[in-house]
Amino acid sequence: MLVGSVEFTLLILLLIIVFGPIVTERFKVPGLIGLIGGGVLAGPYVFGWLAAEGLVPDLGAIGILMLMFLAGLSFNIRAFIENRNSAIAYGLLGFVIPFVLSVGIMIWGFEAGFLGACLIGAMWASNTLVAYPEVRAAGLQNNRAVSAAVSAGVVADLLSLTVLALATATAVIEIEPEPFPFDLPDWIEDGWIEGAIEPSVPDPTLSLIIALPLLVFVTIWVLPRVADWFFVKIGRTRMQRFIFLLACMAAGASIALLGGIEGLIGAFLAGLGLNRLVPDRGSLMDRVDMIGTWFFVPVFLVSIGITIDPAVLFDLSTVVLALVFTAFVVVGKGLAAAITGLAFRFSPNEIGLMSSLSFGQAASTLAIAQVGLQLGMFDQQVVNAAVLAIVFTALLTSYGTAFFVKRVPRPVQPAARLGE
Repeated sequence: MLVGSVEFTLLILLLIIVFGPIVTERFKVPGLIGLIGGGVLAGPYVFGWLAAEGLVPDLGAIGILMLMFLAGLSFNIRAFIENRNSAIAYGLLGFVIPFVLSVGIMIWGFEAGFLGACLIGAMWASNTLVAYPEVRAAGLQNNRAVSAAVSAGVVADLLSLTVLALATATAVIEIEPEPFPFDLPDWIEDGWIEGAIEPSVPDPTLSLIIALPLLVFVTIWVLPRVADWFFVKIGRTRMQRFIFLLACMAAGASIALLGGIEGLIGAFLAGLGLNRLVPDRGSLMDRVDMIGTWFFVPVFLVSIGITIDPAVLFDLSTVVLALVFTAFVVVGKGLAAAITGLAFRFSPNEIGLMSSLSFGQAASTLAIAQVGLQLGMFDQQVVNAAVLAIVFTALLTSYGTAFFVKRVPRPVQPAARLGE
């Protein structure tokens, strides 16, 4: 049968990756929405061309690792140091305010369990710079507000991933984790999916106290030295170096799993450790970025789409929950930007641009949502609401950034001296 075969699955997957972003971007909607939407249409709940298990989810799991590995490799240490005061301030506030807001409301308003509420807080405290290409196209990438937003995003994501690591490690060592730690309050129609989700995370081999220091030691100290030796002594060809980098990513992810920590944490730390060995504009980085950004990460987004039932996605209670999630982002990031901007004397338009850039939610949010689903901390409806909230925030960050880039003056370029 054609449907379900590897050949047909690969064909549909590649067509979604190519045409999904093209279609949505014509309507000024970020391409990631096209990838998720393509997964919904081709998934088992609509046309049934892509299965919820098998090739696409497996490739999507690699996509999560590649995504976090690339985040570590491309981390701009110099830009972070140059804007460290405003970046750290905005990063801390941009994490703490949405996190505390989310945890507090989920516990007191939705009667969530503490770990589940913390994961939801980490989802909306992180951010993905979905609208950054518009800033670069406008020539504002060196603006102080943009630099602060970019660097602060790294700070917020690091803290969110730390919460994820602690939450997952704590969850897997519980004897009897509860599949659903919270329900919707009475004032929202009950829309949670029936049935329990069995946690799929294996028991940790090492305790968290041993695993975390071991993971940091191997990824930040051992892997860079091994990679440096390999590049100089053995790996002379580009292909050998490329494959070795992927092996380092897998090594970091595997060590993380030993302590019951999500593999994406290890992949990110491996990328951070190898950062100085892989120049941002070098040919090796281009190849890693190409295979990750152009294939594996889009497959991850498609794999999210195939798990979504459109009928449940647009259920009233799901929409309400998505609006609550969106409010966490807008209020939390907006308030953090306002406080930081006033403290460092940013203009109102710079504050608006900084907050608009930070509204974007995609990679880290989806990854944390999937982890929470697999651990049984919440059900599929939370993931559905998260996807819908990502759509809302993607529209807000795209249109908000487009609005403020027209009102923030371009940096004045110094005139070249005679003879240069």
